[in-house]
Amino acid sequence: MAPSIVRQLSNICQLLCCSFFSLFPRLLVTFLTTWGFYSLVGISVTAYSCVPRFLFIATAGIFYVLSTVAYFQTVRVGGGSPIDLPGFHIRASDPIDAQLPPNVDLNVTAKENGKMRFCNKCQCWKPDRTHHCSTCHRCILRMDHHCPWFATCIGYRNHKFFLLFLIYVTGLCFVCFLASSYAVYDCLYRPKSFIIVPLNWVALFIVSAVMGLAVGVFASYSVYLSLCNKTVLENLETIRYKTSLPTEAFRYREAPSSKSLGNIFDLGWRENLRQVMGERYWQWPLPLTFRERGGSASSRDGTSFPINREIYEMAQNLASTENELLQQQYNYRHNQRMQMRGESPQPGSQYRNNNSSFQGPTQYQRSPDQSSDDFYDDDLGYYNNPKQVESIPLTRGL
Repeated sequence: MAPSIVRQLSNICQLLCCSFFSLFPRLLVTFLTTWGFYSLVGISVTAYSCVPRFLFIATAGIFYVLSTVAYFQTVRVGGGSPIDLPGFHIRASDPIDAQLPPNVDLNVTAKENGKMRFCNKCQCWKPDRTHHCSTCHRCILRMDHHCPWFATCIGYRNHKFFLLFLIYVTGLCFVCFLASSYAVYDCLYRPKSFIIVPLNWVALFIVSAVMGLAVGVFASYSVYLSLCNKTVLENLETIRYKTSLPTEAFRYREAPSSKSLGNIFDLGWRENLRQVMGERYWQWPLPLTFRERGGSASSRDGTSFPINREIYEMAQNLASTENELLQQQYNYRHNQRMQMRGESPQPGSQYRNNNSSFQGPTQYQRSPDQSSDDFYDDDLGYYNNPKQVESIPLTRGL
């Protein structure tokens, strides 16, 4: 009985600690914005005349209300996860047919073997731009980052609210800084107006300056990434693009990726912002959820995204060129082996290319005296041991 009681108490303590660390940053952010607006109202009433007082309170009030709504929308909606979508999460009781990758409009990112990515921790398929969050312990659709100030992940569903919160908080800090800076200056250099500088004014002046600068810099960075249709993770890592050749099959050229070809999701700054903020311009400044019309289901649930066709064609052409180079390599090595045996090359042993996938020879098989280093692997579509590939004359330049 004693071990079970200890285990139960441990689970309860763990739950309480997790709840505290989740609620603390949310309460802290709410307190700071509310205190800032309250202090600004006090400064405006005491230190300013009617017109400036109304302007400061009205402007700060709009920023405060919008930032508060955007903050709670970010926390409430969450980033979204493929676990919650039908066909992506795999259970042990599911039949074999249900364990196949789900059908999406277009999947342009893949593993090195060219297949759709799979998360072993969540036991779910990972569509484009999906990553696993080690803090939330689940995969997030178009994951941007995990924000400790929200105690949640920023992803496909709440990215708009996150951007609006940063912009509105920056505006609120700017208004508070203007109001408090002039009031503190007037109090210090005009002693007849006030005897003692209120501590609340000085605190608002310092906090609004520091927080406004920090949040403003991150807001500018986040807006820039949205204009480029990138997330924080995509800006820090290299994304491999799916082609007719697996990534590990490339020998002569660098495999298509965001580093070599650019961002395949970049469609121009207007279209990039529409994907984050909404289809209509009047929706952009409102921290509300609007039901989008048109498009396929996968483009509305965060599992598929429009792509830059020019970059996509460049990736496919690069794979086609690499395919031809590997074909020449195979033909040369195969002919060399035939000549060493004193045989003439057979037409049936030539490389076959159906322009859709990289395949090995159709008739040639490895003889018992050959080593696996010289054998072309039909299943993988390339040589088993890439370290043994020697320099050979090619009929087409690199």
